[in-house]
Amino acid sequence: MIEENGLVVNTVDDDNRYVWVQTQRKSACGSCSAKSGCGTQLLSKVFGQKLNRVKVLNSCNAKPGDQVLIGLEDEAILKGSFALYFVPLISLIIFSFVSTSIAKFLLFSMSMIDLSSILGAIFGLVIGIMVVRIYSVLGIDKTVYEAKIIKILPKFGIRFQ
Repeated sequence: MIEENGLVVNTVDDDNRYVWVQTQRKSACGSCSAKSGCGTQLLSKVFGQKLNRVKVLNSCNAKPGDQVLIGLEDEAILKGSFALYFVPLISLIIFSFVSTSIAKFLLFSMSMIDLSSILGAIFGLVIGIMVVRIYSVLGIDKTVYEAKIIKILPKFGIRFQ
């Protein structure tokens, strides 16, 4: 489970089922041996650490002003990554292969076969993206992808600027 500290800033709805939690983006820099000559650390110093607002399932009945620990299941990251990256990619490859095979079967010239391969790949990519979009809108198992409050932290925990 991926966990992050945050501050509840507001409720989303009247029944207090969801809340807005403010988290502070952390830089991955500072722990490696190349931190003194690293361009990434320099950029993080220039742009600073930004605050993010996240809509979170309020499973601990937290109120605005509470410092909380929020979490997201590892399964959500794996399923989301698969859906966003592999489904459009696999669709692109399949449609490209099918369109090329059809063009070869119809005895098109090489330039037409290449064109059909490109058009099939673009069509497959669009279809793959549409499949992911429909899956996300329908929310087949939406609760898996929601961050939730794990526990309310003591008041002396984190501070936000």
